[in-house]
Amino acid sequence: MENIDLKEALKSGIVTFTFRKANGELRTASGTRNLNPAIALGMTENDKPKGTGNEKPGVIAFWDIDAGGWRSCREHSIVEVRSISTEEELLGPTLFDLDALE
Repeated sequence: MENIDLKEALKSGIVTFTFRKANGELRTASGTRNLNPAIALGMTENDKPKGTGNEKPGVIAFWDIDAGGWRSCREHSIVEVRSISTEEELLGPTLFDLDALE
């Protein structure tokens, strides 16, 4: 999976990726920016961002599925994007996607 825009991929569902932490340690995370609680697995209304939405340049904020909280990493620290599970793959066809039910 080369040339993946991680911010965009995180909006579509759950992405598993590896990044290098500031201390040099590699960390693999499964995260999302899709604020649908069913996708975010455990996110509540209190967890949704309350700020202006202005992120620091070069930083990717994501909901960490395993940790159950917001985390961030620097764009240049991304080592690998392993998998992307889209909302449709995770939840199946929606009630309004009638073509998918045929």
